[in-house]
Amino acid sequence: MTSHDPESDHRTRLLVAGTAAIGTAGVLGAVVRDRWSPLDTWFVREFRLPVDAPVVEAAAGAGALLAVAGIVLAVAAALRRPTVRARLWRHAVLLAACVAVAGTQVLFQRPGPPGAGQDWTYPSGHATVITAVAVTAVVLCRRSAPAWARAVLMVEVLAVAVTTASRVALGEHFPTDVVGAMVGVIGVGLVVTALIGTGSIDTRERPADPV
Repeated sequence: MTSHDPESDHRTRLLVAGTAAIGTAGVLGAVVRDRWSPLDTWFVREFRLPVDAPVVEAAAGAGALLAVAGIVLAVAAALRRPTVRARLWRHAVLLAACVAVAGTQVLFQRPGPPGAGQDWTYPSGHATVITAVAVTAVVLCRRSAPAWARAVLMVEVLAVAVTTASRVALGEHFPTDVVGAMVGVIGVGLVVTALIGTGSIDTRERPADPV
């Protein structure tokens, strides 16, 4: 009779979900690299910015600050827990791996919307970075301050939504650019979390209060 290992099962689920997300982002990139999706076509032909561009830029800045606040909170809590502090390098690896998704632009080489100020836009660099920060903050907070994990998750989701929507609203990216970035980063985050154990919670040490 084989023993049941919940931790192993959890990692397997993370790997499967992460691989599926990465595959989805890859397929989407391959599909849209030389064509517009119906959503992209509508965006280019019909979308009009409902507010002035400076307002959208300000909202994007606020979203970025929210994302950074979440990860600062998680790191501050981690520094107060020796076992988590000793493994912060794993979360640095997680962040770096997620940010590296932006480098796949060279694989897809998708031209951006008319008037976009960059050559390649899939996956969105802005969406990649903000989602990478969000994923890392949530994973780290789950270890360092579990009581605050849900609140940090909600803050990071809001930050990602505001920031990525601003890129689309300003005409810098197609909707599929930001969707692909978010899905790809989440996929990489799940896989890395499974492989290096950033999501495991050490129950031998009492969680620290956030600050």
